Amino acid sequence: MPDHNPDATPLLQPDDDELNAQLRSARDELTIRSRTRTLCLQLQQDWEIYRKARLDDADTGSSPVNTLKLEAMAIISALADFHCCAAHGLMEQGEDETAHNWTLDEGMLRAAYIQLAHIDTETL
Repeated sequence: MPDHNPDATPLLQPDDDELNAQLRSARDELTIRSRTRTLCLQLQQDWEIYRKARLDDADTGSSPVNTLKLEAMAIISALADFHCCAAHGLMEQGEDETAHNWTLDEGMLRAAYIQLAHIDTETL
């Protein structure tokens, strides 16, 4: 016999758009966590090699932390450039409000780039 109470308050069911947004968010979060874990493991390995080379007074080149920082800056720069191009394209189509949103995001990405550029990763 099923446990069904007709007097119980029904659970709120999200609509399809809300459910899809929640699923996208969960997928994105899992992707970010997985990529972060991969990057952290690689940084750990690279840092140990770098640290040993420094102890041996060997030529090390740029630190693995600096290399990762430069990669992050390149990714942020690419995203900002894409947002800029999208904004210009939308303005040409008369979609000023949407273009404005892309421009705001571009500004935030540029600010993140500038902030990251000021982090000292070479004197660790």
